[in-house]
Amino acid sequence: MKTTLELPEDLLRTAKKAAVDQNITFRGLCIRALRKELKLDPPAPGKIRWVTHPGGLPAGLDLKDRGSLHAWIQKQRSYDRH
Repeated sequence: MKTTLELPEDLLRTAKKAAVDQNITFRGLCIRALRKELKLDPPAPGKIRWVTHPGGLPAGLDLKDRGSLHAWIQKQRSYDRH
């Protein structure tokens, strides 16, 4: 959502410099500052489902072959659906 703020010039200048120093956008800096001030938790990152196999890589999984890797992932997804 867009909004307009009137900020003191020195505050705006300092905030823009801080955003550049932190390698984020001014918008990102404002969001971070508001979340911190309002004591809101940052959004949770997406969950990663790790696939593990005792003793190394599962049989048939070749990390160097993109096609083989894709086929293996699709096979795992089909197992998850059942």
